[in-house]
Amino acid sequence: MEGRLARLMHERMAAEGLSLRALARRAGIEHSTLSRLLRGKSRPTMTLLATVAPHLHIEAAELLQAAGILPEEPARVPWQALHAFGLDPAIDTTLVSDQLVRLRLYAESAEAREIVTERLEPKIEQLGARGPAIEHLRQLAHTYLNEQEPPEVRTLAGSGVLYFLMAMDHIDDHLFPIGYLDDAVAIALVEQELTKLRTPE
Repeated sequence: MEGRLARLMHERMAAEGLSLRALARRAGIEHSTLSRLLRGKSRPTMTLLATVAPHLHIEAAELLQAAGILPEEPARVPWQALHAFGLDPAIDTTLVSDQLVRLRLYAESAEAREIVTERLEPKIEQLGARGPAIEHLRQLAHTYLNEQEPPEVRTLAGSGVLYFLMAMDHIDDHLFPIGYLDDAVAIALVEQELTKLRTPE
C-alpha cells in the first residue's frame, strides 16, 4: 500500500510544483519523516496524512485509502436493530465514516478524554438509554480510557464514543430513538475496525 501512497503523493507534488522539502516546510513536518514515508521505510499514520493532505490539495480520505488505512468502498454495516424502524440495515455509512476519521484525530487530545470521562454517563442517564448498543458504547469508552491499550486501538474506540457525545450527528438527536440510529451505526463501524486491528494477519 505504501507504493500506491507514494505514487499518489508524487503525482500531487508534481501537480502543485512542490519539492519534497517544500512540502515538508509547508506542512511543518521534518523532511526526513516525509522521505522515509515516500520510500516505504516508515508506516503512514492518520495524523501525518491528514496534515499533509491540504498542502497537496487532496482529500485526506484519498491519502488514507491509498495507505490502506481506510477501505476503498463505503462500509455497509449489518445492524439488526434498524429493522425495527423499517430501514435497510446495510445502509451507506460514508458520512458517519468521514466523521469517525476526524474524531480519531481529536481523540488523541486530553480534551477529548476529559469529555468522555465527564459526559458519557450523564448523557446516558439523561436519555434513559438501555440496551446492547449502550453496553457496547460503555465498553468502547473503557477501551479508550485504558492506557494499557495500543494508541491506535484507543483513538479508534474513542471516535465512537465522541460521535455519540458531540453534536455532529447526521440525524437529529431530538428525534429519539430515530435520532440515535447513526450513533448505533458509528458504534458498529468502530467495533468492526477494532476486530480487524486485534486480529493477527
